[in-house]
Amino acid sequence: MIICISGLTGSGKTTIGEALSKALNVKHIGITHKAHVSSVKDVVNFTKNATPAFEKRFDQEIVEEAEKGDCVVSTWLSPWMITNPTLRVWLFAGFNTRVERKVEEIGDPEVKIEDYISEKDSFNSENFMKLYRIDINDHSVFDIEINTERVSVGESVSLISMLALQRAKKRFE
Repeated sequence: MIICISGLTGSGKTTIGEALSKALNVKHIGITHKAHVSSVKDVVNFTKNATPAFEKRFDQEIVEEAEKGDCVVSTWLSPWMITNPTLRVWLFAGFNTRVERKVEEIGDPEVKIEDYISEKDSFNSENFMKLYRIDINDHSVFDIEINTERVSVGESVSLISMLALQRAKKRFE
């Protein structure tokens, strides 16, 4: 079973991905560029300066790790790049909610969160189109979309688990 979760910055990918992997007792893959930098202020700059070869190798490592099976992958591109996952989930939250979440997560008064989110989302959207011809605004690949402003983490985990387990069960019938 492979569950792919995507969404814009602050939509809940990591939070729900971690909770879901714990609930299902499977591996969580949430590798991001944050691991390569010392502060949140550097994430966008790091990404902007990464070579296409680095980006593609980074994304391929995620795909290879996921294809080992039984995992939750909470990254931007996994729903488009992983072939035949059990379930593809898009998480949505409005801009103000995403800002509030990131302010709480980052807690650095020097970081202008609104600009950080806007710049990161815009850059990723352009970069994914340039690198892979993936339009992250086209949600036709998703099986389910969840508004994380209205649906709690626990409820999201329940919904995703129920659908994923139902789909996984059908594979064995």
